Amino acid sequence: MTAALPPDATTTETALGAPEPATSTRQARSSSLLLVGRVFAAAVGFVTQVLIVRALSKADYGVFAYGLSVVTLAETAMTLGMDRAVSRFVPIYEERGEHEKALGTIVAVVALVTGLGVLLVTVASMFPSLVSGSFSSDDAAVKVIVVLVLLAPVQALDNLLVGLFAVFDRPRAIFVRRFVLGPLLRLLVVVLLLVSGQGGEFLAAGYVAAGAVGVALYAGVLVGVLRSRAILVPGAVRRIRVPFRELVFFALPLFSTDLVFVMLEAMDAILVGYFGTAADVAELRAVQPVARLNQLVLASFGLLFTPVAARLFARRRNDEIRRLYWSSAIWIAALSYPAFLVSFALAEPLTVALFGARYEQSAGILAILALGYFFNASLGFNGLTLNVFGLVRPVVMINLLSLVVNLVLNLALIPVLGPVGAAIGTTTTLVTQNLARQLFLARRTGVPFMDRGAAAIYLRMALGVVALLTLQLLIDPPLALGLLAAGAISIATLTHASGSMQLAETFPEIARLPLVRRLVRPRS
Repeated sequence: MTAALPPDATTTETALGAPEPATSTRQARSSSLLLVGRVFAAAVGFVTQVLIVRALSKADYGVFAYGLSVVTLAETAMTLGMDRAVSRFVPIYEERGEHEKALGTIVAVVALVTGLGVLLVTVASMFPSLVSGSFSSDDAAVKVIVVLVLLAPVQALDNLLVGLFAVFDRPRAIFVRRFVLGPLLRLLVVVLLLVSGQGGEFLAAGYVAAGAVGVALYAGVLVGVLRSRAILVPGAVRRIRVPFRELVFFALPLFSTDLVFVMLEAMDAILVGYFGTAADVAELRAVQPVARLNQLVLASFGLLFTPVAARLFARRRNDEIRRLYWSSAIWIAALSYPAFLVSFALAEPLTVALFGARYEQSAGILAILALGYFFNASLGFNGLTLNVFGLVRPVVMINLLSLVVNLVLNLALIPVLGPVGAAIGTTTTLVTQNLARQLFLARRTGVPFMDRGAAAIYLRMALGVVALLTLQLLIDPPLALGLLAAGAISIATLTHASGSMQLAETFPEIARLPLVRRLVRPRS
């Protein structure tokens, strides 16, 4: 296991959040392109989600959501964390000129996902009760869930493609595939559902087809990229070397991390369905995509954070990693803040506006989940940073603790509180996990537990949330007025954080716009 590297004496000290421009500017610009894509995908996904929830009955939507939860669980199990290992090892091997190892890593992960995917689909087809669980007595529900299982290997391969495009600095390919093509294909499926008047089985088959089309199109693009990087050349397949030991050693904490999130979402929905009804699952899963908007920025920056941090690690630039960490954390917190304000303080009017009065009881679930997801996002990439430093043992320990906490809370709370209990378990687990990660991060890597500049920004955010929540509780304004208030608070927060975020340095062209010049003006 690797501890913190010696500081790089040649690193130039800059303001908070300012790694050397060649690194931070490129990473922030590329990540921001992906953020724009995620915003577009989120908008399309919102429309898709609302149309599905409104088109299907609560019971039908609950079955569909349950099936997607099974897909998430199966997808995690079949990859074993290996798919995300490419984000660390492929750039390191390419930096070292070890192309045979880079190609071997890619081939090994593709073979693993494909083989386990075939096995999963075969087992699900022969023994459908294993995946349908508490809905096995409903033939229509079983068909929907079995069809959706086909989506697990498709999504696993798609995630692998996205990770590889991030490694090879192809943000535009990620932008088009994941944030334009994928969401629009799913929206098309939902539109066809509404026009045809079909049910959940049609929707499930459409989701599988849309995913398969995307994977097929971009697999060919990846082959071209590998050839252009001189990784896939004539005779390269015969010389490949698969670093099994390194992959397994790194994948173990990643897999345990993935299991935590499966427990937080997929397993939560499965347990809600086991102890309750399909309608209970619907109440939980209808608002989860809204709450997950608080992770939108985190996911966008995360695609490129690991390759950048891994390259800095390989070059022994430890100081830059520390600055990159808190720079990214402040970016994520500030840009995620508007979503948190709306999904937490305005949870009730937002839920009713989106899904109708029959989902009004889901508002409390939305607020609880939003708090947990935002807390997780606002502290940045603590887990990824520990992985980059090779700190396997603390990551595994923390993840195992999180699994135990989540399972105990779910088994204690879901039978009594239903989906609300699942939301409480999720948020409690996220808070516990992140605090433990921050502690180990500070002790083992030199990244401080809390940066003073970040703490001041977080405090200002907390005051803004309290102000908006107080306004909502006292006068219950229309949603439009609440959104305006949330926008004003968000702008004030962004203005306060702009110096630490180094917006003007990263995006100098923004400073030329009269309306936003004052927001991005660097602080002296």
